[in-house]
Amino acid sequence: MKKTQKNVLGMLGLILVAAITTFAAYLPAPGASAISTLTDNIKVRVVAETANVDVTGVTSGSTLVDPNQNINVSYENVDTLRVTIKYTDKDGVEHSYTLVNEAVSTSPSSEDIGLNLRTGEYTYGGNTYTFPDHGYGEYVITVYGEGPAGTDEQNVSFTYLPVTAEVAQDSSTGKVNADLTYVPDDGTPSSAGDVATLTLNVYDKDGNLVTPMSPITVTAPTDHVQLPFEQYGLPSGEYILGVIAHDRNGNDLYLPYYVNFTYQASEKDDGGDEDIVVPSTGAPDTGGLFGNLSSSKIDFLITGLIIFFAIGIGSAIFIARRNKKPTRR
Repeated sequence: MKKTQKNVLGMLGLILVAAITTFAAYLPAPGASAISTLTDNIKVRVVAETANVDVTGVTSGSTLVDPNQNINVSYENVDTLRVTIKYTDKDGVEHSYTLVNEAVSTSPSSEDIGLNLRTGEYTYGGNTYTFPDHGYGEYVITVYGEGPAGTDEQNVSFTYLPVTAEVAQDSSTGKVNADLTYVPDDGTPSSAGDVATLTLNVYDKDGNLVTPMSPITVTAPTDHVQLPFEQYGLPSGEYILGVIAHDRNGNDLYLPYYVNFTYQASEKDDGGDEDIVVPSTGAPDTGGLFGNLSSSKIDFLITGLIIFFAIGIGSAIFIARRNKKPTRR
């Protein structure tokens, strides 16, 4: 009798362990957290009013093709406000100019500054002024405030270019498309943009010009170009598109704009059947018996649970059959 009870308990134990293992495998792990109970004796130190300035309206590090930009300068606890602009042209020469330098109220306030990077005009306080050095290149606008309790300084940097480009391959057709962003010259004296024509050149990853595809000439206001990769049977690989913008007189407006992209040729253009690639499951190849298997962690977990259940059920059946055998005396 005791032996039968032990066998039954052993079988129930195996089933219980299997159930707990399954539950633990799928139980989500809670995020770590900590609760502070230090709520007493908190000391608060009152900080004296300090100078504070800020500049918004243009994202620092951005690339712009529209010459008309508006920035906002906010300040408080300062009595002197200064705003400067630094322009670096395509030859690397820096030019600096002071846009604003005046006494202001220490109470919180803000002012808008409208910039035309193409003409050098800017508006401030309802008046229009001009800064002499301007055009395509890199800019840094710095806001400086000085007050009774100290000073503060903030800046924003950006690049003003005649053209930018993006290249993408259509997954359904295999076509390679270049989308151009620029302000076109409309042929009038008051045109908002300078770009009349553009030259597109395609290079391989080593910087060698891909011919006979290049150059491709584009006339404004065209902003979408299909690159003829399939027409010339070019192989798959890494490529570079270089775009140069020209004015109505054919002069280069700025340095070329480069963008990297990847081209995937069709099987026919790429020289026959392509190798079959087994998709990665996210784990690095560690070698060994299972190092190169395309299996995920959940696959191994489920397989292990199946084996565990099989062993448990087999053990239970073995115990049950053994109990049915007559005992010898």
